[in-house]
Amino acid sequence: MSAEKFIKATEPVQVELNGTTYMVKPLSFRNYLSIQNELRKAFADDLSVEQKEQAYINGVEKLAAALKLPVNDVLDSDTEFVNKLIYVFLLQTK
Repeated sequence: MSAEKFIKATEPVQVELNGTTYMVKPLSFRNYLSIQNELRKAFADDLSVEQKEQAYINGVEKLAAALKLPVNDVLDSDTEFVNKLIYVFLLQTK
């Protein structure tokens, strides 16, 4: 998955994970807000390190489930892949 070739995930995006190619639809607004909220908790000052880690994992799990990707495969993938998913589906502003 190359983030450079996506302007914004407003149309289905082809994602390759563990040798399988998935056509991933954009997030619904409700899913977008829910995932953003969970990921923001990972940076809250009033949480312990363990709580922050769990919030991040919860956010990534919600993202994978919302994109209909195998959650365990996403959690087991490398950090670069997860960061690209977050960037393409949650952070890009163009």
